[in-house]
Amino acid sequence: MSRSDRSPMPDLDDLLRPVLSEDDDSGELDRPWNPRMILFWSFFVGPLAGGTLLAINSRRLGLKDRFWPLLIGTIVGTLVLYASVMSAMITAFADWDADTRRTTGRMTIRAVTVLAGWLVSGPQRRRYRLAEAVDAPLGTLWGLGTLICIVGFVIELFLAVGIAAIVVKLLLPLPEAG
Repeated sequence: MSRSDRSPMPDLDDLLRPVLSEDDDSGELDRPWNPRMILFWSFFVGPLAGGTLLAINSRRLGLKDRFWPLLIGTIVGTLVLYASVMSAMITAFADWDADTRRTTGRMTIRAVTVLAGWLVSGPQRRRYRLAEAVDAPLGTLWGLGTLICIVGFVIELFLAVGIAAIVVKLLLPLPEAG
């Protein structure tokens, strides 16, 4: 096949030109947070706080229809994640020492949190790049974000203890009386 038979090379200017659609209205931006920074914080504070930050950020980025699905998905996902990790740590890995089980459980929760957050934050990353391109005012996570992280961390702590107690009661055999 000769060079003349192939389709022409696209112009380099066309390749570098940003593609915007009618959904990319910068007027709906309200001091959004950087989704990549939310993922960084999520690794340390857990899925509940990270998902809540992503849900709030969806509103700040003008993606208002994603707020409730993200928030409900965060709550349900956190419960399912903790229950499944706790039950796996108690049953499947019962012969491991306690430190190894705890570390494996924590790292599994953190890895799933960041992976799920990365998948969910795709539209937010695009909108955040738009906010940066139009020089919209950007928000910082230090105020409200820090408060959400602290509250979420405390809730997850109680949630983990509660789920662990339930899983232990359901999965471990009770000692025989007498």
